[in-house]
Amino acid sequence: MRDTRRAPTNPGRWWLLFGVAFIALFAASVLAVFYRGWQGEPTDDQLLAAITRGDAAEVRRLLEEGARANAMAVGNKTALAIAVRTGNDEVIRALVEHGASPGPGLVEAVVADRLDILKLLLSLRVLEEGQATEKAPPRWWPRWRTTAAPPPTCSWPPALRST
Repeated sequence: MRDTRRAPTNPGRWWLLFGVAFIALFAASVLAVFYRGWQGEPTDDQLLAAITRGDAAEVRRLLEEGARANAMAVGNKTALAIAVRTGNDEVIRALVEHGASPGPGLVEAVVADRLDILKLLLSLRVLEEGQATEKAPPRWWPRWRTTAAPPPTCSWPPALRST
């Protein structure tokens, strides 16, 4: 007759295996965050530094190499909003040509009372005719807050409804 009892397993081995797997996944996620900079692709920080310096040639080079035109800085300022604050027309043109969202730049131009920049942004036709200037509400926002209430329905049969 065969012995069906199993030998007790060592739980320390499983914890060790899960610990090594967790450390490997954590290291992989950290490497993925810094991977873009390691490959020589421009980062948002490089673009924002060039915008702050007002270096239009560097901004164009970084945008052509793949930097994001809608990069965000600390305080949720976009690259275009920072460019409007610095007031460099060439940097603003480069960002708009590479697809920067015009909304924050227009708002920043109005808040900073920069009429010349506002005219520049409008001359670059950032707001085409019929384009919505309002952002859609976030997905988590309840639908009933953004849509009109439906008309009330009558539950009476058609023959009994008053006209």
